[in-house]
Formats: sequence, structure tokens, C-alpha cells
Amino acid sequence: MLFSSEIFLFIFLPITLLFFYIIRLSRYKLELLFLSFFSLIFYAWNDPKWLILILSSVFMNFLFARSIYSNRFKYALELGVFFNLLLIGWFKYRYFFMNSFLDLTINLNIIIPLAISFFTFQQIALLYDIRDKMVKPLPLLDHLFFVSFFPQLIAFFLSDYKAVRHGLDRKVSNLNSKIGSYNSNMLLFGDSVTKDIVDYFNISSDCCKVLNLTTNRASGLLGAYLLYKKYRKKNKAPKYIVISSTPKFLSFFPEAKTKKLYLTSVFNTKEENKIISSYYESSSNKQSSYYPLSWIKNKYQLTIFNLEYKVIYPFINALGLINTKKALSTGTKNIPPIHIINKMNNVLNNSDKKLNNLNNDLFINDQMNKLIEDFFTLLQNDNASIYIAWAPLRRDYYDSITTNYKLINLEKYLLTKSKEINISLHLHDFSSKSIFPNNAFRDQDHLKEGYWKTYYAHLLNKYVKSIYKVSNK
Repeated sequence: MLFSSEIFLFIFLPITLLFFYIIRLSRYKLELLFLSFFSLIFYAWNDPKWLILILSSVFMNFLFARSIYSNRFKYALELGVFFNLLLIGWFKYRYFFMNSFLDLTINLNIIIPLAISFFTFQQIALLYDIRDKMVKPLPLLDHLFFVSFFPQLIAFFLSDYKAVRHGLDRKVSNLNSKIGSYNSNMLLFGDSVTKDIVDYFNISSDCCKVLNLTTNRASGLLGAYLLYKKYRKKNKAPKYIVISSTPKFLSFFPEAKTKKLYLTSVFNTKEENKIISSYYESSSNKQSSYYPLSWIKNKYQLTIFNLEYKVIYPFINALGLINTKKALSTGTKNIPPIHIINKMNNVLNNSDKKLNNLNNDLFINDQMNKLIEDFFTLLQNDNASIYIAWAPLRRDYYDSITTNYKLINLEKYLLTKSKEINISLHLHDFSSKSIFPNNAFRDQDHLKEGYWKTYYAHLLNKYVKSIYKVSNK
């Protein structure tokens, strides 16, 4: 079935969209199941027997992904890659090898399964990213949708499986749209610990308008800086900038794949590319320009070289599968009173497991110093006040960065820099006033569900309200 065919345009697509929106209006969350089912119909339209192929590929790679992530089998990655290459080799190149190396002359009308190259190499890329811990294995239904979704199947490109991939994508999409005008008095930035809270709980909506610009550490402070500049294109300057994050957020610069995923592929205007390049060494950019394809991509920026961002992601957004309308809003869950929260405190136990090899490096290098200067100067020009609060930290990590004075030195640097630029800076530390033991965290960057998340939400909401009350006396 082709996108240009009458059966697709006038039957398949309208029916898919109609039932999709009917399901969205119902109370059942079956969108992925529905779209996966219709995608498989699309794939099997011309030759249903190939359904066995794509479903087998999905299921086997699903198993390989879990085995790689759990390290249950030492050679799971190699076996997964071999399986995928064997699959494409058999269905696409077996007669080529027979004719070339076995002196056979087989002239057959070979029917190659639809998009076998696409979904094979797409899943190989996923296996490698799971090996590198860039992403966790997908649930089976998500994995099936990731491979089979019909708009990308026919496009024949290696898409990013995080389509539209992460919260930062959705925030940028929101700010670029017609609804990107807010003129909020308070912008809230932060990394994963805070993002988990602000996305779920209703932060300070009873006293002032708070805009949720939290991301995660992967984009770093540079992502927050670019997000602020994008916000200012359509909105007036805010009064308060609140950064509730781990200290690492202010000393982290994304590199390699992380840089591409969370910076250059998100902030991709010429002005933004120029800003990003100014904080990185130019040697890597010069090197890529020697490759003809890279030069053509950079010079002409044709849609064919950027299909996922120019075609597929807008199509997904048009379906409404990824909702960007509320990407900058805080959550809707009301924070319970503190006496109710205290009753939830049933997770403390005697074990307080420590993590090995905690990275407590909070070094401010030249590029980070330049970024902080630029960010502070921009906010000073906007006459905004900065409130930096250290989000809850694992107890072993917090003890480490306080006993060796790394946190104190970082705070002294920030205060000195703020005085040089003449901007109002206020510091706060949630971990110094409330103990967050190691077992309050499910990993280094995320609090556990229940009491600890709710407790931090209470502290954050109280802090945000105090900023508003003190400044308006």
C-alpha cells in the first residue's frame, strides 16, 4: 500500500484517524495497541506472510534487548547483531552470494520483504544504545510500535526511537507553536529529580504562575540557556528564575550522542547552532565538513536529510499521539498537607545502600564559565532574580561533596560571578535542611515513588511560595 494510493488516502488513513480519536476520547488507554494493529495491517496488505517475519524480528530483538540490559548473557549483543544480519542476508542477499561465490546462475524474481533493511538496522541501533545504557529496553507493545508504525516503515530511514523523543523536544515544540506565549512571572528549571516532581504535582499555582521548563541533566545548563532564549522570543522577561537541580547540572556539558540527542537535534536553527558551536571546540565541526554528504546536509538542509524532524515527528504531533499543549505546565496532582505526607513515611528501613564510584566532580571549566557568564548577563539584562536550590541528593553523595568543600566552592564561585555581573542570586539547599537517605532514591537521579517524591514536592512548593511572598512584601 502506497501513501499516494487511493485506498490509503480515502479508506485506510481516514478509518485509522477516526478510530484513533474515538479511542482517545474514551477512558481506555489503547492508542499504542490500536496504532500497532493498524500498522501491521498496513505492513501485511500486499503479502500477509511477511507478518511472521516482522513479528519474529520484533520478539527476538525484544528478548535480546532485555538480555543485554540485564547482562544475563555475555554475548547477547553479538548474538543479536548476528541474528539481524542473518535475517537481512537471507531475505535480501542470498541469491547474490549464490551467484557470486557458488557459480550458480539463479534468475528469480526476488520479492524482498517490505522495509526489512529499515527495521533490521533500526533495531541493531537500539541494541547498541541499550548496551551503552542510553535507553532502557522498551515494553513489548512499545517495541512493536517503534518498529511497525506505518508512516516510518514506508519512509525508509533510520529514525530515532524516542519520537517525539523526550520532554525537551515537547517543550521546544510548544514554544515554537502558536500557543508558545505565556508571559509568566516565574520560570522553573531543573534536572531529573525536580522534573519528576514538577511534571506530576501542581507547583504553586495558588499564588503565582509557574512555567515548567525542567528537563534532565543530559541537556545541561546549556539546554536551559537555549530554552530560555527561545522562551524570550515570544514572551516578556520573567521576574524570577528558579533552578532547582543537582549541582552536577551546573557543571555538565553533553558530548557525542548525548549532545546530538539533547542539543543539536532539538535547537537546530542557524542562530542556535552558532550558539552551541561557540561553547565547543570547532575542530570537530571542521572535520565533518570534509565529508561530501555532511557538507551537503549542512549547506542545503533538505527535508530528505532530516525526514524524522520535518515529516515523521510533525505527523505524530498531528495525530495527537504526543501532546505538547501542556508541555510547559506543572502537574495537576495537588500536594497533600504535611501531616498526611508524614503518614506515608513507611519506606525507611535499616539498610541504606551506598553506590560505588560516585562522581563528585563539580569542576567549572572554561566553557562552563563562559556559559554561566552569558546566562547571568542575559538574565541581568532582563532584570530577573536568580534562585538556585540544590535538589535532594543521596546522603552519601551529599556528604562527599560537602566534606571535601566542592559544594561550598561551587557556591562561592556562583556568588562571586553574580556580584561581578551585578545580578541578584539566592542559594538554597534542600538536603541541608532535610535528610534524604540513600534509600530515598531508586537510582542516583530519581526519588522513589510515594513518600519521598511527595515530600520533595511539599518542600519545593513551599520554597517557590516563599520566593513570591518575600519579593512581594
